Amino acid sequence: MRWEKRIVLYFDPDKRIHPDFLEENVLKGIEERDIAYFIFSDQLYSNVSHQFTKDYQDEIKIKFGKENRLKWVLIGKDGGVKLSKDQLIDFDLIFKTIDQMPMRIQEMKDGKGIEKK
Repeated sequence: MRWEKRIVLYFDPDKRIHPDFLEENVLKGIEERDIAYFIFSDQLYSNVSHQFTKDYQDEIKIKFGKENRLKWVLIGKDGGVKLSKDQLIDFDLIFKTIDQMPMRIQEMKDGKGIEKK
């Protein structure tokens, strides 16, 4: 997904969130900013159809999830980790961080991801 999507990994061992509870404005922000999210909980939830093998899911958990605790990670379109927090997911912070990235600033200038009125 490099250069196509920004990725949010959310490790939720205590099952505190389910994607069905994402609010409309958050879902809109996710779409506008080309975000693919992956929620690692009792199972893997995502807004994209990529299928990961159980082994690959375990590799991601080891690399980013650390110690099976609550955590989220923002990965940019370039594949680099942009932000990582040991807390409940904070889409406001994620959106603010993305909106300050040079690539996103250019996307906004080009009118990509901005609702036309």
